[in-house]
Amino acid sequence: MAKESLEIWRLLLDFCVTCQSEKTEELFEKGICSHRQVALPLKEYYLQWLYLTKGVQKARTLFQRLIQTKPVSLQLFYEYIKIENAQATSKIKLLRRAYEDATMEFGNSSADLWLDFIRMEMTHPKGQPENVGTLHYRAIHQLDGELNQQFVTEFTLLQTGHDVNTLES
Repeated sequence: MAKESLEIWRLLLDFCVTCQSEKTEELFEKGICSHRQVALPLKEYYLQWLYLTKGVQKARTLFQRLIQTKPVSLQLFYEYIKIENAQATSKIKLLRRAYEDATMEFGNSSADLWLDFIRMEMTHPKGQPENVGTLHYRAIHQLDGELNQQFVTEFTLLQTGHDVNTLES
């Protein structure tokens, strides 16, 4: 039932977006208050839509509100980070804050999140590579078992110039 419900929401929202309906935002607001299987993907869709139609400032405001309203998904954080990175001059402070918020929610369940945070500090023009040691320490202490091993392996590859992300490309 949940899958069908999400499909109905998507169809309705796609129709409103296509027709540039005045009710689109209102419909998104109702959708994100729905049950988890609907709310999580609609939050991501809402953020993308608002960014494309009303700009980055509105998207930033919405993102801050969306992450305060549970449930949230890791993908929502990544969508926002993608929006920030798409700016002509991405603001390191906003990126760092998004990664920090994401690690508070998902830092114990995603080695990739920590690695992406580290990559950002290492590659962003205003990144601070000196933060990498602290991020490494925090990741090691938050991740357990296989995720910890995955992080250590991929971090080592990253440090030796064999980044898994660039090897897969």
